[in-house]
Amino acid sequence: MNPQQKLLSLTKREKEYIRYVYEEKTDHEIAASMNVSFNTVRSHRRNVMRKLGVNKAIGIVKYAIECKLV
Repeated sequence: MNPQQKLLSLTKREKEYIRYVYEEKTDHEIAASMNVSFNTVRSHRRNVMRKLGVNKAIGIVKYAIECKLV
């Protein structure tokens, strides 16, 4: 799956999560910004990593830069 196809598989909230990760926010800060629970943020992280095929947050950031999400 190419980067653009991966982009299409992400939900609006997952893209929002990626932007916060790029801004170096903690999961607790992201939860407060998105008005969701900490566990929901962890679910977003898990889903994004699975969809992008990455193992670490740096992989999320690299993807965000590649696809010009940030």
